[in-house]
Parts: sequence; C-alpha cells; structure tokens
Amino acid sequence: MPEEHNEGHRRDGPRLPLDDSWAKDLERWRAGKVAGLGKLVAGIAHEMNTLVGAIESALDLSRRCIERVAKAIAGLSTSNSTAQEA
Repeated sequence: MPEEHNEGHRRDGPRLPLDDSWAKDLERWRAGKVAGLGKLVAGIAHEMNTLVGAIESALDLSRRCIERVAKAIAGLSTSNSTAQEA
C-alpha cells in the first residue's frame, strides 16, 4: 500500500476528522495523560522520601546509641584504672 501524507488519514483505517472539537478532545486527553503521569511521579517521590526519612532516622538513632555505649565503655575503663591504682 503506498504511503499517503494527507492530514487526517490513517494508512490502515478510515479518514479521521481534524476539526476543532476533535483537536480539543485530543488536547484534553493528552492533558489528562500528563496530569496522571504527574500524580504518579509525585506518588513515587513521596514514597522514596518516606523511605529516605526512615533510613535517616534509624541512622541518627544508631549514631546516638553508639556514642552512649562508647561513653559508657570509656567511663568503665577510667573507673577500672582508678580502682586498680588504689
């Protein structure tokens, strides 16, 4: 089948009307697709930020616990040195 370059014509289908209402419908459809994609991306970003926040919180808690344990160990070694000297 020869390729045709007429506007409003599909090679393997009927001629499509290209009036204003069809163009407006197409634009609304495209806008809906873009809006849907925007919502999807926003949802994914929200979920990723929630995960990152949970990881940051766990890391902060772990860091503070390690600092407390390190101080406790340092205090024990200091008190043991003092007790051994006496």
